[in-house]
Amino acid sequence: MSADLRLIGAEELRARLPMIDAIDALETAFRTLDPGTGPLRTSLETPAGSLLVMPAFGEEGVGVKLV
Repeated sequence: MSADLRLIGAEELRARLPMIDAIDALETAFRTLDPGTGPLRTSLETPAGSLLVMPAFGEEGVGVKLV
């Protein structure tokens, strides 16, 4: 079974998740995160610069930060 990936643009994201709510959610997640259980961060050098990949998971779900 496959599902289509839904893309959410910046405008819709801002409407659904105001910045203050995003900050509060991140603060809560970081308080409950056990640093020893997360995957290692990855840094890749590309011709355009560095790509940083920071995955995390916990009881509340999974996520990844890309910089």
